Amino acid sequence: IRRQRQMCIRDRGIDHGNHLMKTSNHVFENGVERQAVKPTFHANTLVYDGAFYKIGEKRNSVKDSKLADDDYYLLTLAALAKECQSGNIPNGARVVLGVGLPLKQFATVRKQFVKYLKRGSQPVHFKFEDVAYEFTIENVMTFPQCYAAVSDRLSQYGRKHIIVDIGSWTIDLMTIRNMTPELSECDTRPMGLITCMHSINKECVAKFNSEIDEAELEYIMKTGMCEMNDKYRNVIESELKKFTDKVW
Repeated sequence: IRRQRQMCIRDRGIDHGNHLMKTSNHVFENGVERQAVKPTFHANTLVYDGAFYKIGEKRNSVKDSKLADDDYYLLTLAALAKECQSGNIPNGARVVLGVGLPLKQFATVRKQFVKYLKRGSQPVHFKFEDVAYEFTIENVMTFPQCYAAVSDRLSQYGRKHIIVDIGSWTIDLMTIRNMTPELSECDTRPMGLITCMHSINKECVAKFNSEIDEAELEYIMKTGMCEMNDKYRNVIESELKKFTDKVW
């Protein structure tokens, strides 16, 4: 049985976001915090190479490069464990990862990111929430973020259209003509939702000497529902309008 499980290759998609990690069935914050001692509670605890890490309990600060440290590798291991917990991949599987990269970074960091995630073809052993896991990252396939999201539906669109991918830290814009990306008209702008939240709180500090919790701002952005008093609501609506005007 163990041999059969190890021979199983499963395709898994992972979005290594600047705020959230997204898999087929899970979304969690990209925080990675190394613990000096073994945590009291197992929840969200990853054990790798003898070290303890709390995963996903807050948002990490944005890095110039996702290759700067081991954080996104550790987040990948946690993502695989979560998919295993949900019954979507068996423990011991050989996995092919599909990962998205920002348009402007795709050509320059693609090979490095593949090497960063694969780390050879040997099984990786770790624990997540006190359960032992073993996976072999057999291969890593990279895609431009915008294109990967719609590549299977391009035939449904007209002769020319623009895809806008609004992320946590960047916005990707891709022009598609006759089902093919126009590389000369693709762009990545450093003005994602985190930037917008920073602008909102900057105004709130200047006017009211207080900030709004980012979780509340995320809720408002996702649902359009704001239960705060008018002075905060007006600032939020004003900054969101400025943000959308800049995008277009």
